[in-house]
Amino acid sequence: MAPTNDRKNVLLLTSARTRSNLVFRWICTSPDVHPIQYPFAPTTRYGKPENCLLHHMRHSEERRQELVQWHDGQDTPQDSVALVEKNLRAADEEGKVGVVIDQWDHLVRVPEGLEILRQEEVVLPQNPTWLPDEMLTSTTTIILIRHPAAVVDSIYRLLFAVARKYGLDDEDFHLVSTARAHRLLFDLFTSRGLKPIVLDSWDVVTNPARIQGVLEEKLGIRGMSDVWKPKTEEELARMHPRTLGATRVANESSGIQRVESDKASEMEGKDFFVQWKEKYGERVAKQLQAYVDLNLPHYEYLRKFKV
Repeated sequence: MAPTNDRKNVLLLTSARTRSNLVFRWICTSPDVHPIQYPFAPTTRYGKPENCLLHHMRHSEERRQELVQWHDGQDTPQDSVALVEKNLRAADEEGKVGVVIDQWDHLVRVPEGLEILRQEEVVLPQNPTWLPDEMLTSTTTIILIRHPAAVVDSIYRLLFAVARKYGLDDEDFHLVSTARAHRLLFDLFTSRGLKPIVLDSWDVVTNPARIQGVLEEKLGIRGMSDVWKPKTEEELARMHPRTLGATRVANESSGIQRVESDKASEMEGKDFFVQWKEKYGERVAKQLQAYVDLNLPHYEYLRKFKV
């Protein structure tokens, strides 16, 4: 639904390890914002397997058994849509902007998600998401990007931290590391006159004042702050347990930790391949580098449009 005021609601479209939860918390410091956090995670991440893109990935038997334990909900994507609509109505009644954060693989329907991941040539329908078209077209989309080397490094380190049972040979890793989905969705939305705002998370931590000014102007909000209080126990209790684990760092944060750097890119002056080779061995380093090489053209393409 569209708000009755002049401002559009916002969709923060994210993927893994792009500082997405930090950016969401930052935007939500504005008193003009009504936050809606991962409404599709309970249904298209942890709900019925047929609705979960992750469940359809090619992966090891060990990983499959792990995923079976994840699917603990009976709600459908339509229930998630109803939840979003309820929150957008509340935002409108409050005179606020509804800001939804969710990952692309939660929002895109399974057949279209598989096409994005597996097909060389992709032809998407006008609306490949679970969102009703009226909701999608009345929303400002922010696409958050990050250099693929930093994304791949963070994902691989997370694998060891949480001891999940998927690795570089599983299609799961392709899903969580791909930048192609954002490029395809950017082009699709732009072709419909819904050109998204592209935000590089490196700019968020190196020049938050500039990015704050851009976001406040484009979203029609005010009063964002790069300092906030960690989430309360009451707030944490309302989150899905697995989402809670994945967002721990942002939940415990008290603001943006600015990086003092004049480098244009997060990877300038860094050589992750050498670091990976020393930490994990040459075979793993080459696999990680292959994911970087696969996604770098998509990142560089989107970076041309960043604010």
